[in-house]
Amino acid sequence: MTPLTWPLKGVGLYLNRPQLWGWPLLAMLGALIVIGGTFASILVWQWPLSHEVVGWWRWLLGVVGAFGKAGGLALALWLIGLPVLLGAACEQVAKRIQDDAGAPPAEAGLALSMAATLRVVLNTLHVRLAWMAVAIIAMFVTGPFGLLVGALAVAHVACIDAVDVALAMRGFSGAERLQLMDRHRPWLRQGALSAAALSVALGATVVGWLFFLPGLVAGASLMVLDWPEVRQRMIPPDGAKLAVPVAGIPSAAKAITPADDPVG
Repeated sequence: MTPLTWPLKGVGLYLNRPQLWGWPLLAMLGALIVIGGTFASILVWQWPLSHEVVGWWRWLLGVVGAFGKAGGLALALWLIGLPVLLGAACEQVAKRIQDDAGAPPAEAGLALSMAATLRVVLNTLHVRLAWMAVAIIAMFVTGPFGLLVGALAVAHVACIDAVDVALAMRGFSGAERLQLMDRHRPWLRQGALSAAALSVALGATVVGWLFFLPGLVAGASLMVLDWPEVRQRMIPPDGAKLAVPVAGIPSAAKAITPADDPVG
């Protein structure tokens, strides 16, 4: 698994585990209906009628403006309103993926976990707003082609939220999750590129897009187990009893020592 391929592996893994579909797909379906309905409603409301606009140039500007307003509001709902829903709906996905990998979840209580997720959302709000602004401008300037920029915006933020859920299952606080994401930026930035392409491909089928976010959570849940800081928590440096059976720990994790930890 590499920084570029983990979203692809995660979606493939999730597609092959029907027993994990349940609530995540229902939550994604609900989100898709709300966001898609919002986009369509604003687009129809703002669409310029030919008999009300004089000249094709003004009509074209009206079309671009309609896409910009509809896409901007839909994107705002996705980037800012969805993370908490994602965490609640996809928690079981992260737990099962990590448990099957030999790392039983060690997450904090629900209240603490939700508070930590809210902290991550607030501390990455500048990233979310910046992406939203860039995507809205792109939609106003290029119309439908700006949706490609929107896909990259959604993918980058979705990668952040997926990794947040994965780290929550390891018991990291909100501040610790933010630090780990900062140290492992390539996993988020490169992953966003493949995730954006994946989003467009799945979006073409409409139904396939329901698997996008849960798939990212599945990939992130497996990916973070190979991060040195996470492996260090799996095997305490003081030689205490292992948190999980030796047979269940990935071979790469067994060899980790305090000297290998770039943080410590």
